[in-house]
Amino acid sequence: MPSSQSIVQLLFQLQKAIHEKVRDTGNSPALSMSEMMVIKHMICKKGWTVSSIAKMMSVRKPSASHLVKQMEEKGFLERRKNPKDQRSHLLELTQKSIQAIKEVEAFFGGHAAELLDVLSQEEKGKLESLLRKVVESR
Repeated sequence: MPSSQSIVQLLFQLQKAIHEKVRDTGNSPALSMSEMMVIKHMICKKGWTVSSIAKMMSVRKPSASHLVKQMEEKGFLERRKNPKDQRSHLLELTQKSIQAIKEVEAFFGGHAAELLDVLSQEEKGKLESLLRKVVESR
């Protein structure tokens, strides 16, 4: 019976294989992994602040603040005054970030699909179902 640790290790190895495939193409995505994580979470839920991003990423607020500043400079995020609390700002995605995440998903998706071609359609369906069950149980 596989242990949880061995499954997690295999997931990390799959992620590494995708990144190696991307690296081998000589192309690099427009977004870092951290930027992708922030954008994906912000698409799903509104009302993000630097503090909530720090909590979601399990990093200290100065680290999250630095990431947000970089994303603002790249044109991926905008700060807006929080109407409920004038001391804080809400973060909003720009059209540029929405477009960038679509491009990155297509980019990584193509490379991931190549790696998963060793599986049958039935096996891919089972894998997707199991991963979805784990993700949705959080």
